[in-house]
Amino acid sequence: MKNAKIVICGISSTGKTTLLKALEQMPNFNIIEGSKTLCKIANLADSSRLKESSENQRNQLGDKFLDILESKNENIIFVDGHYSFYNPQNQSFEIAMNDRDFRIYDIVLFLETDIKLIQKRLQDRGKEWNIKDLQTWHNFELESCKKKAEEHSKIFSVISSENIEIEAKYLASFINTILYNPELLEPKCIFDNFLQTYKLPKNKKIILVDCDGTLSNQDAVKQFYKVKEVENYKIPNAFLNHRFYGLYQFFKLTQKRLELDEHMFNNACKIAASHIRLNNNLIQALLDTNYNVIAISAGIRKIWDIVFKQHNLDFFLVANNRITTIAQDTKAYFAKELVKRGYEVVAIGDGIVDSGMLENANKAILIKNNKTQKILQNIKKIEHVHIIDSDIDKKTIRGFLC
Repeated sequence: MKNAKIVICGISSTGKTTLLKALEQMPNFNIIEGSKTLCKIANLADSSRLKESSENQRNQLGDKFLDILESKNENIIFVDGHYSFYNPQNQSFEIAMNDRDFRIYDIVLFLETDIKLIQKRLQDRGKEWNIKDLQTWHNFELESCKKKAEEHSKIFSVISSENIEIEAKYLASFINTILYNPELLEPKCIFDNFLQTYKLPKNKKIILVDCDGTLSNQDAVKQFYKVKEVENYKIPNAFLNHRFYGLYQFFKLTQKRLELDEHMFNNACKIAASHIRLNNNLIQALLDTNYNVIAISAGIRKIWDIVFKQHNLDFFLVANNRITTIAQDTKAYFAKELVKRGYEVVAIGDGIVDSGMLENANKAILIKNNKTQKILQNIKKIEHVHIIDSDIDKKTIRGFLC
Protein backbone atom coordinates (compact mmCIF):
# COMPACT_ATOMS: atom_id res chain seq x y z
CA MET A 1 0.00 0.00 0.00
CA LYS A 2 1.99 3.00 -1.24
CA ASN A 3 -0.99 5.31 -1.68
CA ALA A 4 -3.44 5.63 1.18
CA LYS A 5 -6.60 7.47 2.06
CA ILE A 6 -6.94 8.04 5.79
CA VAL A 7 -9.94 9.43 7.64
CA ILE A 8 -9.68 11.12 11.03
CA CYS A 9 -13.02 10.90 12.82
CA GLY A 10 -14.32 12.43 16.00
CA ILE A 11 -17.15 14.58 17.29
CA SER A 12 -17.12 18.36 16.92
CA SER A 13 -14.23 20.41 18.35
CA THR A 14 -11.86 17.51 19.01
CA GLY A 15 -9.05 19.22 17.08
CA LYS A 16 -9.28 17.40 13.73
CA THR A 17 -8.61 20.53 11.66
CA THR A 18 -5.61 21.46 13.81
CA LEU A 19 -4.19 17.97 13.38
CA LEU A 20 -4.73 18.11 9.61
CA LYS A 21 -2.78 21.37 9.39
CA ALA A 22 0.10 19.84 11.36
CA LEU A 23 0.12 16.79 9.08
CA GLU A 24 0.07 19.00 5.98
CA GLN A 25 3.60 20.13 6.89
CA MET A 26 4.90 16.55 6.53
CA PRO A 27 6.46 15.34 3.24
CA ASN A 28 4.09 13.53 0.84
CA PHE A 29 1.04 14.18 3.02
CA ASN A 30 -2.01 15.82 1.46
CA ILE A 31 -5.11 16.93 3.32
CA ILE A 32 -8.77 17.43 2.49
CA GLU A 33 -10.92 19.33 4.95
CA GLY A 34 -14.29 17.60 4.76
CA SER A 35 -16.61 20.50 5.63
CA LYS A 36 -14.79 23.00 3.41
CA THR A 37 -14.87 20.61 0.44
CA LEU A 38 -18.58 19.90 0.94
CA CYS A 39 -19.28 23.65 1.06
CA LYS A 40 -17.33 24.13 -2.14
CA ILE A 41 -19.32 21.38 -3.88
CA ALA A 42 -22.61 22.89 -2.66
CA ASN A 43 -21.55 26.51 -3.34
CA LEU A 44 -22.15 27.45 0.30
CA ALA A 45 -20.31 30.17 2.20
CA ASP A 46 -19.86 28.21 5.46
CA SER A 47 -20.48 24.77 6.91
CA SER A 48 -23.36 25.88 9.15
CA ARG A 49 -25.50 26.14 6.01
CA LEU A 50 -25.02 22.41 5.35
CA LYS A 51 -27.40 21.61 8.20
CA GLU A 52 -30.16 23.47 6.35
CA SER A 53 -29.95 20.95 3.49
CA SER A 54 -32.30 17.99 3.40
CA GLU A 55 -31.01 14.53 4.24
CA ASN A 56 -31.27 13.58 0.56
CA GLN A 57 -29.22 16.63 -0.47
CA ARG A 58 -26.57 15.82 2.14
CA ASN A 59 -26.37 12.25 0.85
CA GLN A 60 -25.87 13.54 -2.70
CA LEU A 61 -23.14 15.88 -1.49
CA GLY A 62 -21.49 12.97 0.32
CA ASP A 63 -21.48 10.89 -2.86
CA LYS A 64 -19.91 13.75 -4.85
CA PHE A 65 -17.29 14.16 -2.13
CA LEU A 66 -16.40 10.46 -2.33
CA ASP A 67 -16.23 10.70 -6.15
CA ILE A 68 -13.62 13.45 -5.77
CA LEU A 69 -11.73 11.47 -3.14
CA GLU A 70 -11.66 8.31 -5.27
CA SER A 71 -10.30 10.24 -8.24
CA LYS A 72 -7.27 11.51 -6.33
CA ASN A 73 -4.00 9.57 -6.61
CA GLU A 74 -1.68 11.53 -4.31
CA ASN A 75 0.61 9.47 -2.07
CA ILE A 76 -1.16 9.90 1.26
CA ILE A 77 -4.41 11.78 1.80
CA PHE A 78 -5.79 12.67 5.22
CA VAL A 79 -9.47 13.59 5.48
CA ASP A 80 -11.36 14.79 8.54
CA GLY A 81 -14.95 13.74 9.05
CA HIS A 82 -17.85 12.74 11.27
CA TYR A 83 -19.32 9.28 11.36
CA SER A 84 -22.46 10.75 12.92
CA PHE A 85 -24.27 13.83 14.17
CA TYR A 86 -26.22 13.73 17.42
CA ASN A 87 -29.51 15.46 18.20
CA PRO A 88 -29.85 15.67 22.00
CA GLN A 89 -33.47 16.83 21.81
CA ASN A 90 -34.77 13.55 20.39
CA GLN A 91 -31.66 11.51 21.28
CA SER A 92 -31.14 10.40 17.68
CA PHE A 93 -28.10 10.02 15.43
CA GLU A 94 -27.80 10.96 11.78
CA ILE A 95 -25.21 8.70 10.13
CA ALA A 96 -22.85 10.66 7.89
CA MET A 97 -20.59 7.82 6.67
CA ASN A 98 -21.74 4.72 4.81
CA ASP A 99 -20.17 1.48 3.62
CA ARG A 100 -18.72 3.20 0.56
CA ASP A 101 -16.71 5.50 2.85
CA PHE A 102 -15.19 2.52 4.64
CA ARG A 103 -14.39 0.79 1.36
CA ILE A 104 -12.49 3.87 0.16
CA TYR A 105 -10.54 4.64 3.32
CA ASP A 106 -7.52 2.43 4.02
CA ILE A 107 -7.05 3.54 7.63
CA VAL A 108 -9.63 4.82 10.12
CA LEU A 109 -8.43 7.00 13.01
CA PHE A 110 -10.43 8.35 15.94
CA LEU A 111 -9.22 11.54 17.62
CA GLU A 112 -9.68 11.25 21.40
CA THR A 113 -10.13 14.53 23.29
CA ASP A 114 -11.16 15.34 26.85
CA ILE A 115 -14.94 15.86 26.94
CA LYS A 116 -14.71 18.91 29.20
CA LEU A 117 -12.28 20.53 26.78
CA ILE A 118 -14.66 19.83 23.88
CA GLN A 119 -17.49 21.42 25.87
CA LYS A 120 -15.41 24.55 26.50
CA ARG A 121 -14.43 24.86 22.82
CA LEU A 122 -18.07 24.58 21.79
CA GLN A 123 -19.07 27.20 24.38
CA ASP A 124 -16.42 29.53 22.99
CA ARG A 125 -18.19 29.14 19.65
CA GLY A 126 -21.55 29.93 21.21
CA LYS A 127 -22.78 26.33 21.26
CA GLU A 128 -24.16 24.92 24.49
CA TRP A 129 -23.74 21.18 25.11
CA ASN A 130 -23.87 19.29 28.39
CA ILE A 131 -21.26 16.69 29.29
CA LYS A 132 -23.70 13.77 29.21
CA ASP A 133 -24.81 14.47 25.63
CA LEU A 134 -21.24 14.96 24.43
CA GLN A 135 -20.20 11.69 26.09
CA THR A 136 -23.13 9.88 24.43
CA TRP A 137 -22.10 11.22 21.03
CA HIS A 138 -18.42 10.47 21.64
CA ASN A 139 -19.09 6.86 22.68
CA PHE A 140 -21.35 6.22 19.70
CA GLU A 141 -18.87 7.76 17.26
CA LEU A 142 -15.96 5.76 18.68
CA GLU A 143 -17.69 2.38 18.82
CA SER A 144 -19.30 2.81 15.40
CA CYS A 145 -16.02 3.77 13.69
CA LYS A 146 -14.25 0.83 15.30
CA LYS A 147 -17.01 -1.61 14.36
CA LYS A 148 -17.26 -0.44 10.73
CA ALA A 149 -13.47 -0.50 10.31
CA GLU A 150 -13.40 -4.09 11.59
CA GLU A 151 -16.27 -5.08 9.27
CA HIS A 152 -14.29 -3.79 6.29
CA SER A 153 -10.94 -5.17 7.55
CA LYS A 154 -9.42 -1.69 7.81
CA ILE A 155 -6.78 -0.59 10.30
CA PHE A 156 -8.35 1.29 13.19
CA SER A 157 -6.53 3.27 15.87
CA VAL A 158 -7.30 5.87 18.50
CA ILE A 159 -5.03 8.91 18.57
CA SER A 160 -4.69 11.64 21.20
CA SER A 161 -5.19 15.39 20.84
CA GLU A 162 -3.24 16.16 24.01
CA ASN A 163 -0.22 17.55 22.14
CA ILE A 164 -1.07 17.90 18.46
CA GLU A 165 2.45 18.74 17.22
CA ILE A 166 4.01 15.69 18.90
CA GLU A 167 1.06 13.49 17.96
CA ALA A 168 1.37 14.50 14.30
CA LYS A 169 5.02 13.36 14.26
CA TYR A 170 4.19 9.98 15.82
CA LEU A 171 1.22 9.59 13.49
CA ALA A 172 3.34 10.38 10.43
CA SER A 173 5.86 7.72 11.47
CA PHE A 174 3.03 5.26 12.16
CA ILE A 175 1.47 5.77 8.72
CA ASN A 176 4.82 5.56 6.91
CA THR A 177 5.63 2.31 8.74
CA ILE A 178 2.28 0.80 7.71
CA LEU A 179 2.84 1.82 4.09
CA TYR A 180 6.53 1.09 3.64
CA ASN A 181 7.49 -1.37 6.41
CA PRO A 182 4.28 -3.26 7.26
CA GLU A 183 6.30 -6.27 8.44
CA LEU A 184 7.19 -4.23 11.54
CA LEU A 185 3.63 -3.44 12.50
CA GLU A 186 0.73 -5.04 10.65
CA PRO A 187 -0.62 -8.16 12.42
CA LYS A 188 -1.00 -10.10 9.15
CA CYS A 189 2.61 -9.42 8.13
CA ILE A 190 3.91 -10.32 11.60
CA PHE A 191 1.89 -13.55 11.53
CA ASP A 192 3.18 -14.41 8.04
CA ASN A 193 6.78 -13.86 9.22
CA PHE A 194 6.04 -16.03 12.27
CA LEU A 195 5.01 -18.86 9.91
CA GLN A 196 8.40 -18.57 8.21
CA THR A 197 10.27 -19.26 11.46
CA TYR A 198 7.90 -21.50 13.45
CA LYS A 199 7.05 -25.08 12.48
CA LEU A 200 3.36 -25.54 13.21
CA PRO A 201 2.68 -28.72 15.24
CA LYS A 202 1.21 -31.83 13.60
CA ASN A 203 -1.13 -32.43 16.53
CA LYS A 204 -2.66 -29.01 15.84
CA LYS A 205 -2.65 -28.00 19.51
CA ILE A 206 -1.32 -24.56 20.44
CA ILE A 207 -1.29 -22.48 23.61
CA LEU A 208 -0.90 -18.72 23.20
CA VAL A 209 0.24 -17.38 26.56
CA ASP A 210 0.83 -13.78 27.60
CA CYS A 211 4.06 -12.98 29.47
CA ASP A 212 3.75 -9.90 31.71
CA GLY A 213 1.29 -10.61 34.53
CA THR A 214 0.62 -14.15 33.29
CA LEU A 215 3.87 -16.12 33.14
CA SER A 216 4.94 -13.88 36.01
CA ASN A 217 3.06 -11.80 38.55
CA GLN A 218 5.18 -8.76 37.65
CA ASP A 219 4.92 -6.48 34.67
CA ALA A 220 8.37 -6.54 33.08
CA VAL A 221 7.75 -3.25 31.24
CA LYS A 222 7.05 -1.48 34.55
CA GLN A 223 10.28 -2.94 35.93
CA PHE A 224 12.09 -1.64 32.84
CA TYR A 225 10.90 1.93 33.40
CA LYS A 226 11.84 1.81 37.08
CA VAL A 227 15.49 1.81 36.00
CA LYS A 228 16.70 5.36 36.63
CA GLU A 229 18.51 5.78 33.30
CA VAL A 230 15.38 5.09 31.25
CA GLU A 231 12.54 6.40 33.43
CA ASN A 232 12.25 9.56 31.33
CA TYR A 233 11.75 7.58 28.12
CA LYS A 234 8.24 6.39 28.82
CA ILE A 235 5.16 8.13 27.43
CA PRO A 236 2.84 9.46 30.15
CA ASN A 237 -0.73 8.17 29.84
CA ALA A 238 0.22 6.17 26.75
CA PHE A 239 -2.96 4.11 26.92
CA LEU A 240 -5.25 7.10 27.50
CA ASN A 241 -6.38 6.24 31.02
CA HIS A 242 -6.04 2.51 30.30
CA ARG A 243 -8.81 2.53 27.70
CA PHE A 244 -6.95 1.93 24.43
CA TYR A 245 -4.31 -0.75 23.81
CA GLY A 246 -4.14 -0.65 20.03
CA LEU A 247 -1.33 -0.78 17.50
CA TYR A 248 -0.77 2.95 17.61
CA GLN A 249 -0.31 3.11 21.39
CA PHE A 250 2.31 0.34 21.40
CA PHE A 251 3.96 1.78 18.28
CA LYS A 252 4.52 5.07 20.12
CA LEU A 253 6.16 3.24 23.02
CA THR A 254 8.42 1.34 20.61
CA GLN A 255 9.41 4.57 18.88
CA LYS A 256 10.18 6.30 22.16
CA ARG A 257 12.42 3.42 23.29
CA LEU A 258 14.41 3.78 20.06
CA GLU A 259 15.72 7.04 21.50
CA LEU A 260 17.68 4.94 24.02
CA ASP A 261 21.13 3.87 22.94
CA GLU A 262 21.75 0.14 22.76
CA HIS A 263 23.79 -0.03 25.96
CA MET A 264 21.17 1.77 28.08
CA PHE A 265 18.38 -0.34 26.62
CA ASN A 266 20.19 -3.66 27.20
CA ASN A 267 21.20 -2.71 30.72
CA ALA A 268 17.63 -1.75 31.65
CA CYS A 269 16.40 -5.07 30.21
CA LYS A 270 18.89 -7.03 32.36
CA ILE A 271 17.83 -5.18 35.50
CA ALA A 272 14.13 -5.66 34.71
CA ALA A 273 14.66 -9.38 34.05
CA SER A 274 16.34 -9.80 37.42
CA HIS A 275 13.10 -8.73 39.14
CA ILE A 276 10.85 -11.20 37.33
CA ARG A 277 9.49 -14.07 39.40
CA LEU A 278 7.79 -16.72 37.29
CA ASN A 279 4.41 -18.30 38.00
CA ASN A 280 5.90 -21.76 38.52
CA ASN A 281 2.57 -23.59 38.73
CA LEU A 282 1.51 -22.26 35.35
CA ILE A 283 4.96 -22.84 33.85
CA GLN A 284 5.01 -26.46 35.01
CA ALA A 285 1.48 -27.06 33.72
CA LEU A 286 2.52 -25.70 30.32
CA LEU A 287 5.61 -27.94 30.25
CA ASP A 288 3.52 -31.00 31.15
CA THR A 289 0.89 -30.50 28.44
CA ASN A 290 1.02 -31.90 24.91
CA TYR A 291 0.23 -28.46 23.50
CA ASN A 292 2.90 -26.40 21.74
CA VAL A 293 3.45 -23.20 23.71
CA ILE A 294 3.87 -19.80 22.06
CA ALA A 295 4.59 -16.92 24.43
CA ILE A 296 3.17 -13.76 22.87
CA SER A 297 3.81 -10.43 24.55
CA ALA A 298 3.17 -6.76 23.91
CA GLY A 299 6.06 -6.18 26.29
CA ILE A 300 9.79 -6.04 25.58
CA ARG A 301 11.26 -9.11 23.90
CA LYS A 302 14.80 -8.63 25.22
CA ILE A 303 13.61 -8.97 28.83
CA TRP A 304 11.80 -12.25 28.14
CA ASP A 305 14.71 -13.62 26.11
CA ILE A 306 16.85 -13.17 29.23
CA VAL A 307 14.22 -14.66 31.56
CA PHE A 308 13.61 -17.71 29.36
CA LYS A 309 17.36 -18.32 29.02
CA GLN A 310 17.90 -18.05 32.78
CA HIS A 311 15.16 -20.64 33.44
CA ASN A 312 15.94 -22.93 30.48
CA LEU A 313 12.51 -22.39 28.92
CA ASP A 314 12.30 -22.98 25.18
CA PHE A 315 8.88 -21.42 24.57
CA PHE A 316 8.70 -19.82 21.15
CA LEU A 317 8.52 -16.06 21.77
CA VAL A 318 6.65 -13.40 19.79
CA ALA A 319 7.24 -9.95 21.30
CA ASN A 320 8.30 -6.37 20.63
CA ASN A 321 11.93 -6.10 19.68
CA ARG A 322 13.64 -2.76 19.13
CA ILE A 323 11.61 -2.00 15.97
CA THR A 324 8.71 -4.46 15.76
CA THR A 325 5.38 -3.68 17.43
CA ILE A 326 3.16 -6.36 18.97
CA ALA A 327 -0.17 -5.16 20.36
CA GLN A 328 -3.70 -6.23 21.23
CA ASP A 329 -4.54 -6.40 17.52
CA THR A 330 -1.59 -8.76 16.90
CA LYS A 331 -2.53 -11.15 19.68
CA ALA A 332 -6.13 -11.26 18.48
CA TYR A 333 -5.00 -11.91 14.89
CA PHE A 334 -2.77 -14.83 15.92
CA ALA A 335 -5.62 -16.55 17.78
CA LYS A 336 -8.17 -15.90 15.04
CA GLU A 337 -5.89 -17.02 12.21
CA LEU A 338 -4.71 -20.21 13.93
CA VAL A 339 -8.30 -21.21 14.74
CA LYS A 340 -9.27 -20.49 11.13
CA ARG A 341 -6.48 -22.86 10.00
CA GLY A 342 -7.93 -25.66 12.10
CA TYR A 343 -5.73 -25.47 15.20
CA GLU A 344 -7.07 -26.02 18.69
CA VAL A 345 -6.02 -22.82 20.40
CA VAL A 346 -5.95 -22.16 24.13
CA ALA A 347 -5.26 -18.53 25.08
CA ILE A 348 -3.99 -17.54 28.53
CA GLY A 349 -3.77 -13.92 29.63
CA ASP A 350 -4.45 -11.39 32.34
CA GLY A 351 -4.95 -7.99 30.74
CA ILE A 352 -7.11 -5.89 28.44
CA VAL A 353 -4.41 -6.26 25.80
CA ASP A 354 -5.20 -10.00 25.82
CA SER A 355 -8.97 -9.62 25.35
CA GLY A 356 -8.99 -10.18 21.57
CA MET A 357 -6.73 -13.21 21.90
CA LEU A 358 -8.94 -14.67 24.64
CA GLU A 359 -12.08 -14.02 22.61
CA ASN A 360 -10.85 -15.64 19.41
CA ALA A 361 -9.36 -18.80 20.95
CA ASN A 362 -11.23 -22.10 21.25
CA LYS A 363 -10.65 -22.03 24.99
CA ALA A 364 -9.43 -19.18 27.18
CA ILE A 365 -7.97 -18.90 30.67
CA LEU A 366 -8.09 -15.49 32.31
CA ILE A 367 -5.77 -14.90 35.28
CA LYS A 368 -7.90 -13.13 37.90
CA ASN A 369 -6.91 -9.60 38.97
CA ASN A 370 -8.46 -6.19 39.66
CA LYS A 371 -9.16 -5.66 35.93
CA THR A 372 -11.02 -8.93 35.35
CA GLN A 373 -14.51 -7.43 35.01
CA LYS A 374 -13.24 -4.77 32.59
CA ILE A 375 -11.52 -7.46 30.52
CA LEU A 376 -14.71 -9.52 30.36
CA GLN A 377 -16.60 -6.45 29.14
CA ASN A 378 -14.17 -6.32 26.21
CA ILE A 379 -14.90 -9.94 25.23
CA LYS A 380 -18.04 -10.42 23.16
CA LYS A 381 -18.47 -14.11 23.99
CA ILE A 382 -17.32 -15.43 27.36
CA GLU A 383 -18.75 -18.96 27.51
CA HIS A 384 -15.34 -20.45 26.73
CA VAL A 385 -13.45 -18.27 29.25
CA HIS A 386 -12.29 -19.83 32.54
CA ILE A 387 -11.20 -17.46 35.32
CA ILE A 388 -8.48 -18.73 37.66
CA ASP A 389 -6.45 -17.28 40.53
CA SER A 390 -2.80 -16.55 39.84
CA ASP A 391 -1.69 -18.91 42.65
CA ILE A 392 -3.86 -21.85 41.55
CA ASP A 393 -2.14 -25.26 41.72
CA LYS A 394 -0.70 -26.82 38.58
CA LYS A 395 -3.03 -29.85 38.74
CA THR A 396 -6.08 -27.61 38.44
CA ILE A 397 -4.46 -25.68 35.57
CA ARG A 398 -3.78 -28.94 33.75
CA GLY A 399 -7.45 -29.78 34.17
CA PHE A 400 -8.41 -26.60 32.32
CA LEU A 401 -5.95 -27.42 29.53
CA CYS A 402 -7.36 -30.92 28.95
